[in-house]
Amino acid sequence: MNLKWFLKFAWIALAAASLVLINTRTLARDVSPLTTTSPATVPGTLPATVPTGKKAVVIEIDGEINDYRVQVFEKRFDEARKAGASVVIVQLRTYGGAVTSALDISRFIKRQSDLHVICLVDEYAYSAGSMIGLACNEIVMEPNSMFGDSGVISSGGEIAGETERAKAESPVVEDFRDSARRNGYSELLATAFVQVAREVFVIDNPVTGEKRFVDRKERDTLTAGSSVFDASTTWRDLPGVRSPIDDNTTILTLGAEIAEKIGLSKGTYASPAVLAAERGYDVIATFRPQWGDHIVDLLSSFAVRGALSAALLISIYAFLKLPGTGIPETVGVVSLCLLLGIPLLTGYAQWYEIVMVVVGIVLLAVEIFLIPGFGVAGITGVVMILCGLTLTFMPPLIVPGLPGLGGFDSGALRAALLTMTSALAGSLVIWAIIGRYLPSVPYFNRLVLQGAVGSTPEAGTTTSTIASWPSIGAKGEAVSDLRPGGTAMFSSGDSARFATADVVSDRGFVNKGTALVVTEVHGNRVVVRPA
Repeated sequence: MNLKWFLKFAWIALAAASLVLINTRTLARDVSPLTTTSPATVPGTLPATVPTGKKAVVIEIDGEINDYRVQVFEKRFDEARKAGASVVIVQLRTYGGAVTSALDISRFIKRQSDLHVICLVDEYAYSAGSMIGLACNEIVMEPNSMFGDSGVISSGGEIAGETERAKAESPVVEDFRDSARRNGYSELLATAFVQVAREVFVIDNPVTGEKRFVDRKERDTLTAGSSVFDASTTWRDLPGVRSPIDDNTTILTLGAEIAEKIGLSKGTYASPAVLAAERGYDVIATFRPQWGDHIVDLLSSFAVRGALSAALLISIYAFLKLPGTGIPETVGVVSLCLLLGIPLLTGYAQWYEIVMVVVGIVLLAVEIFLIPGFGVAGITGVVMILCGLTLTFMPPLIVPGLPGLGGFDSGALRAALLTMTSALAGSLVIWAIIGRYLPSVPYFNRLVLQGAVGSTPEAGTTTSTIASWPSIGAKGEAVSDLRPGGTAMFSSGDSARFATADVVSDRGFVNKGTALVVTEVHGNRVVVRPA
């Protein structure tokens, strides 16, 4: 066993971890340069009551809510202040994302006492998006857009049982209630976006114009006591709104028209430019997702992460089969950095998942360099690597007292398992192709050494593995460094004829040119040691 190769492999693993952990905020730097825009001109006279001349910026959020977007979002607010804005229009278009990241953005918005924050719902703001919207000072919506559906998902993929549900929902419900109190919304309405067991009615007083959000009992009491002679007791279901607006079997979701009718939305606008023109704001900058944001989204996708997982597995195989090239090591390090670094950046990777992958790499290194053959340590290492990478596909849920821990939804788990299974199957197919066709591919065939050291095979020499050959006890010579895999030359039975074979050393690293003897043969696996 040559210690330098063990140290080299350890260095590769440490380099991967270092590249991942060296300031994961690097990708979250300002990748979206300031884009100045001018508001569109809208015909008509602005209402006299609308303040004019306020400087505003537009911050677009388009896509999954994760830790990366939290960092970018906070940076945009700093840029807005530097530009002299007093109004921030958050143009929101998202299906949701990590609960932890949504809570971070919600709390951040509520701390911005010097800025008036308006959420403009662009097409849809579901789940984490509705949490962010309610945290803003006011909500406005684009025509036909949707808002709501913020139920917390359990590890079973459905709303959990009573006790588990209460624990998982607690921080989310409290955030919605806090936003409602701050911004003048009904707490009953706000919690209906999160909890199933809510029945909400919207009633109004046609005389005074007052609206109330009540449960069934209060609604029946108020409407039953209505009197045409007493305006204070004249209550009815709000015309044009379904009654109840949310029953105890659903989670509340509202369209733009109903949201405005009940007072949740303060208006319907076709774009930020129209909103700014109607309000008399001067839009001085628009922050849009740029190439860096799109790259992070692309690398976070299941398809790309599956391909990277397959590349990592193939690089491990190639590391043993293509000695001395440096290509497998490079591919493996880059793949591992992206597989761990991007989830760390977006908040999907937890510390225990990273530890699991690192321990798996260490076990695999021990198996390759210290223990002959491939046994428990190697198998355990591969399993830990695969399990750790699979868990990084799923966002954490909040559980009181255990931040970042709490389970995952079954949909994400199924998708993650499908992705990793496909990656493993794909890598096995490519392994087979590499082993069969690589020696005949131009350029790459030069990476697999074919000739004996210091000699030239005679005409008619074959380079293919002969059936049941080499046999146990056969002697040969390493024609490449074995670390522990490589290529050796053996006699084919006729002293004038030689052939190469892929072999694995049970003594770790073996220098090129070393005399070898075959100790084990298992199918295509030939185990050797220095003679």
